[in-house]
Amino acid sequence: MLYKRCLHASVLIENKLYIIGGKGSGNQILSSCEIYDIESGKKEELNSLNEARCNFQAIVLQDFIYVFGGVNEKGETLGNVERY
Repeated sequence: MLYKRCLHASVLIENKLYIIGGKGSGNQILSSCEIYDIESGKKEELNSLNEARCNFQAIVLQDFIYVFGGVNEKGETLGNVERY
């Protein structure tokens, strides 16, 4: 990964691992996303989420990644969904 993180979500689409949000060093809640190509070993930063979050879920549905729930940087529970 490009950045150390925990409490993130990840999904696999066609041998590419998408690593989304989470908590970074210094307990910073992240909105950053990255992709890891399993075949080539290449890592790349992607566009960020609209809202930083950790402790959330992510699913793939019809070529889109949906992230929902989680906790923001204020410790508030999120009830929204983002399509990536």
